[in-house]
Amino acid sequence: MKRTLAITLILLFALTLFPAPASAAAADIGVVRVRLTTNNATSIVMSVTGEYFINENGRSFSGGSLTLRAANGVITVTHSTEGELYSGTFFSIKRTKMDASAGSMYFNSRRYLGHFNVKLLSTGYIQVINEVPLAQYLYGVVAYEMNNNYPIDALKAQAIAAKSYVLTSVLASPNAEYHIGDTSSDQVYKGYNSAYTNV
Repeated sequence: MKRTLAITLILLFALTLFPAPASAAAADIGVVRVRLTTNNATSIVMSVTGEYFINENGRSFSGGSLTLRAANGVITVTHSTEGELYSGTFFSIKRTKMDASAGSMYFNSRRYLGHFNVKLLSTGYIQVINEVPLAQYLYGVVAYEMNNNYPIDALKAQAIAAKSYVLTSVLASPNAEYHIGDTSSDQVYKGYNSAYTNV
């Protein structure tokens, strides 16, 4: 068992040493787009920390809560103090700063970093894609695929495996609407938890 794990880790490490092919190098492999589970929601409320803006019209907001509501063929975005920010079938919510301490969105009992691409599906449900830097994506995977209290070397091995897995999806379809889901069908991704300091 230990020998198999050691060989696997050596192979994964060796794969990270080779440069990406020219076509893959042109793609932005530093960003992962994750389709978040929304349980066929037609309304989502997000708690906001930090500064964000709606990409399509530049409307900015910070703090408070954001409500996404699907009705009559559009999603209406309303902020708790700024009022209605946008209405349409697709829009992006962008963070003004990307570092982990710059803020997050909290919904579905999880805290997410990065940007959000929101789309109204033909079914009338809301689809949310979390667009996040690769390193921040790994925060949301490693501690949930394993326990944050596992030995550091085991967590490092899990990080290498998780990175290799997601990069395979990113490189296969760099311009896809999303690269990966957030369930165990792909890799469990539950956003960011600052209490998990080992990952």
